[in-house]
Amino acid sequence: MGKIYDITQFKYERELPKRFLYPFYTLNKLTGGAEIGALNIVFSKTNQGKSELSMQFMCNWIKDGHKVCAMLGEHTMRKAQALLYKKVSMYNSDTWKTEKLEHNGKYTGISETFISEEDEQKAIELFKGNLFLYDTRNGFRLEDILAGFEEGYKQGCEIYLLDNGMLLDLETSNELLEQRDNTEKLRQWAKEHQVSVFLILHARKVEYGRIRLNEYDIAGSSNIPNKATTVMSIIRTDLLNPSTSEYKEYAKLLALNDINIEECDGVIEVLKEKNGRCGFVPLKWYESTKTYREIYNPKVDEEKKPVMFVKKESPLIALDVDPENLPF
Repeated sequence: MGKIYDITQFKYERELPKRFLYPFYTLNKLTGGAEIGALNIVFSKTNQGKSELSMQFMCNWIKDGHKVCAMLGEHTMRKAQALLYKKVSMYNSDTWKTEKLEHNGKYTGISETFISEEDEQKAIELFKGNLFLYDTRNGFRLEDILAGFEEGYKQGCEIYLLDNGMLLDLETSNELLEQRDNTEKLRQWAKEHQVSVFLILHARKVEYGRIRLNEYDIAGSSNIPNKATTVMSIIRTDLLNPSTSEYKEYAKLLALNDINIEECDGVIEVLKEKNGRCGFVPLKWYESTKTYREIYNPKVDEEKKPVMFVKKESPLIALDVDPENLPF
């Protein structure tokens, strides 16, 4: 095989390339959906809902008829199953049961809500043969996880999710270099198998009070975001302190994009998109099913360029002299 090719040797395609759609209209509009042969990154600070969001993505893809293979390293197999079954069910206060843990005859404050047997059966029918989870008892070496993904590929899986990349065992003393190399291995694996890979990551520690993240706030090697086609962050706005100046600045930025921060529980920000554009997706959180729903924005279809920064006006300087007699 030669090193170069004639651009005209391939047939010009007039059909849309295959994409995997997200459960949110605005996110699809910004990114065009997840494409095959691509590495995508979802990241956030701790306890901001990135794992919940990524599992909701998985459920949506399966509902659309795609097969998914995932490594959910932060959950036991039982916990992962409980969360996923709940995400594809409709909350029903009459059939869902809440069990409360008691100790010495007193309620401990610990409880868990379980879906009905009917909803369980519907979840089984949806997931059976369509969702395969890597058994974390095999360890957290990337080579072992990719071996598991190879088994998923044989089952016809088109989308792969690794949650989260910070759990990967590093085998050298140069952590940053190995993190960069692992990200490149995932990108190459997606390209070679013509599938879409999602890598879930933590954010690094940022300045105290800073809310908004950029793609280089991913913990680890600064080269990681360069490997991805799409990079997005998730911020739980309902957990922010509204009295801070950082909150007010962030609220102003969202308002410029027709988003009311007081109506949101979370915001996805597309920070990098090679085939689309950056922007914001406002979300509402539903605790009963552990899912997000997009807040409808009537202006979403306007061809309006997203505002990514708040312009700060330069302070005016009061002059004590007559401006007509300035020495310049």
